[in-house]
Amino acid sequence: MVVVKDRDRRYLAVNDMFVRRLKRRNKGEVVGFTAADFFPPDLALAYDAEDHALLHTGRATHNPLEIVTDHGGRRDWFLTTRVLHYAEPGAEPIIVCVSNRAPLPASQAGTIAGLQAAIDLATKTPDRSLRVSDLAEAAGMSTDALERSMQRVLGVSPKQYIMRTRLERAASILATTSLSLTEVAAKCGYYDQSPFTRYFRDGVGMTPGDYRSAIGK
Repeated sequence: MVVVKDRDRRYLAVNDMFVRRLKRRNKGEVVGFTAADFFPPDLALAYDAEDHALLHTGRATHNPLEIVTDHGGRRDWFLTTRVLHYAEPGAEPIIVCVSNRAPLPASQAGTIAGLQAAIDLATKTPDRSLRVSDLAEAAGMSTDALERSMQRVLGVSPKQYIMRTRLERAASILATTSLSLTEVAAKCGYYDQSPFTRYFRDGVGMTPGDYRSAIGK
């Protein structure tokens, strides 16, 4: 799937696969709209947070695992590259996203079901200070088995996925609320603002306060 967005995250161009994913009849029913018009609130906020980070840091992301839903609510895993593009020097940047379905073999149905349970736990409880053992329990696997399965099937470790989920949650809250940084940290499973600030700076390239200022919140 290929999409192009402007600075306000409106779709400027999309390909046919993205249109089919949304169960729309043609590109005209997608262009000019935003993710919030098509996706559940949690996913729309996550996408907006990633776009905000890209716009204000310029740091492209290559192949992080991303969940994409269709019009019927079915979620699949995709590997997404997100970059800024300038049509000419000095022009306003546009966001270009290219997503390919993650290779999840049907022969690993049991493993995939366990991974889905682990990812659901991380996605639905970003305010918990989750451990790898918590995800392993949800998946019905040992921690070693979960580590191997995630690396083999998805290319990320359980810890990396937990951290990425918390980062998306933090960026979304910073972009859409006026909560204090201490409150944001608590909602992302951090009970001390200092490690939260270090973690956010490492992941996004700026502190939570600078990020909020950059997006004008």
